[in-house]
Amino acid sequence: MRTFAELRRSERLHHAHDTELGAEYWMADGGPRVRVFEHVGAEGMAAYVTLHEYAHLWIHSDYDHDAWLVLDIDEPIEVGVDFVVMPRRIGNTLDSFVREEDRAEPPPRLANLRALIPKLVAAAVTPADRWVAALVASRLAGPDIHTIFVWAEQRFYLQDLAPSREELEAWRAVAPPQG
Repeated sequence: MRTFAELRRSERLHHAHDTELGAEYWMADGGPRVRVFEHVGAEGMAAYVTLHEYAHLWIHSDYDHDAWLVLDIDEPIEVGVDFVVMPRRIGNTLDSFVREEDRAEPPPRLANLRALIPKLVAAAVTPADRWVAALVASRLAGPDIHTIFVWAEQRFYLQDLAPSREELEAWRAVAPPQG
């Protein structure tokens, strides 16, 4: 496993912004995003990784509504000692379809996404499923910059659940044991 210092020596990174979990960087030329977990340590980073892995599998396990045809949740590409590499999608943010100025024309799939979310929340059975469903619903309820519509695929990608410290702690309390 690489450290962020090693990654930084091998890749051209641009500092995107700081979050309460740590800094976020973008790899040059449209490459993936890199989250550094300098404020929450290894336990916080592990919770972030398992949350995204679980949420990705949760969407793909929905056979009743075929949610993955409308929405996917990205999981890590690489997990380092103190960083996580996540995909960076090219498309329109969910925010771009609802903002007042310079609004993008929403795709018909947006209505499918809005109709899907309450069904997923209602179908959640386990505590972890209910928790993830509520988090995903909260992210998709408003203008979210982490949800990208990829036109070529006609699919939304939640490329980062962007959990707070408190949400990571709450996730750790309901997450299934890792084995």
